[in-house]
Amino acid sequence: MVWHFSLCGRNKRVVSSNISTEASVYQGNASAYFSEQVKSKTFDTKLTNYEVVQSASQDDRYYAMVKMSRHAFVKDTTARLKTIDERLNSRISIARKVSKLQHYLALNEIKPDVLDATALVLLLQAASPTFDSEKYLATYRKYQTKMNELLFQMKFDIEAEPRMSAVSDIIIRLLGSEKISVSPSGAGHADVTISITGKTQNKIIFSEHATQLRVKIQVIDETGRKVNTKEYVVAGSSLTSFDASMITASNMLQQKLEDEGVLTILGLKIP
Repeated sequence: MVWHFSLCGRNKRVVSSNISTEASVYQGNASAYFSEQVKSKTFDTKLTNYEVVQSASQDDRYYAMVKMSRHAFVKDTTARLKTIDERLNSRISIARKVSKLQHYLALNEIKPDVLDATALVLLLQAASPTFDSEKYLATYRKYQTKMNELLFQMKFDIEAEPRMSAVSDIIIRLLGSEKISVSPSGAGHADVTISITGKTQNKIIFSEHATQLRVKIQVIDETGRKVNTKEYVVAGSSLTSFDASMITASNMLQQKLEDEGVLTILGLKIP
């Protein structure tokens, strides 16, 4: 069996899909639903062991028609799929033994590999009638579902210096908007600890009360490993008092945190 391909420059992957994910929490139990509808099956792929049947060029573009063995294509593509699949499965297997947070982060980090592997699975599904695509796709769906569940299953705790209580309140409120609850410091075992430290500096500048607020937000897993650190510096001023200028600075910090997104701030959302 011989396949014919038309190549124009570099192969491009064109994937049109509709992905929907829903997650919810009810009475402490998390549930998630994931679905994907693929509308296109044209993917980027590397071709080896092929023969150029016809070629032409125009301007700066090169066109070629090639032929290759279906068996060779399936063999090469399967080898690439196994390499990616083993890499991402190994990443998850190691992370899940460390902590819930590391498991969650690993599930986020493998998303590009899952997309690449899915593309290869669908290519092999079209190329080989005996290829078991569901074995791979079911695993990748399971990873997506588990990632959504873990976010709501993890127990969050906040440790904040007394002078950082206003910042702590902002983080708690933003997490609440994501349907994530936070326990008070020392309330028991925590999968994720959010540490908030910082300092303020007050000065009189041209008869105005000026306050600089420097805040460090660290995310620590249950093993004590620091997995994310963010630092913010904002300033506020007032004609009346340092308390008023501190309120202004806190409002500016809140706006900055809201704009960035609390999951991004804590390193829980990976692009």
